Amino acid sequence: MRAPRLGWSALVVAIATACDPNVPIGSRLVPDAAPSRPLCPAWEGGTAVSIEASASEVVWSADYETNDTSQWFEAVPGTDGYAAAGARAAITVVTEPVHRATHAAKVELTDVGSGGLTFALQGRRGELPQEAYYSAWFYVPIAYRIDGFAVIAKLETRADRPDGGTSLIYLWDVILGSADGMMTLYVHDHLRQMDLLPGCVNVVPVGRWFRLDVLWRRSSDPDGRFALWMDGQPIVDASGLSTGPAAGWVEWDIGAVADGIAPTDLVLYLDDAAISVGNPAP
Repeated sequence: MRAPRLGWSALVVAIATACDPNVPIGSRLVPDAAPSRPLCPAWEGGTAVSIEASASEVVWSADYETNDTSQWFEAVPGTDGYAAAGARAAITVVTEPVHRATHAAKVELTDVGSGGLTFALQGRRGELPQEAYYSAWFYVPIAYRIDGFAVIAKLETRADRPDGGTSLIYLWDVILGSADGMMTLYVHDHLRQMDLLPGCVNVVPVGRWFRLDVLWRRSSDPDGRFALWMDGQPIVDASGLSTGPAAGWVEWDIGAVADGIAPTDLVLYLDDAAISVGNPAP
């Protein structure tokens, strides 16, 4: 029997349960408006270019060479992690395709046409650095038409509730969208409830590995920064604004939260995830 479809309220409770046992959440995700913009100049991927000049200190990393997702659960002082999937979704470790070495993670969501909302995520959470790079390699095997959304990376925090529990507060989403018949990347800023789009249409590579790097400088004052690069090329760079709490508990997730996708079975692969300060991890 096919599993029942999850409504948004059921899904956010499921995600919250995976991240924190007492977390009901309720912030919306928005689809790409598919604006008419010129194509970005083509670039070749494979190795991300240096984004900043300083040296890198890797705070945490996962390469799946343990043949499971256990690296996401490692207890680093002040932080831990998780891996979880909703209905009709799974995270497995595979031997191909891989970015390097011999293992990578496969994220699979089935039956995510309109009304098929579900998720499969891995995350690190806790007292993460006030300013850090969040990096991972992605592989999308086919081109999808995205009439809804496909969030592939998220940053969030939490707040205390009067009943003594906590609620997740979404901050930043990196989203696969569609524009002019192509898969693209854009960012949703939950703090201001707006999409951040580059001036040109960036085309997400299909059938090869590409790297995403996010620089997140957390600040509740107007001196924060959120920047996104794909294969070392700038996609979004928002600075001089509040970006989230300067200290305290935050969470970084990668994987997929999706609805309104064609074909309706979404598959992507992940490898070599890292959190680093000073410069993106090599």
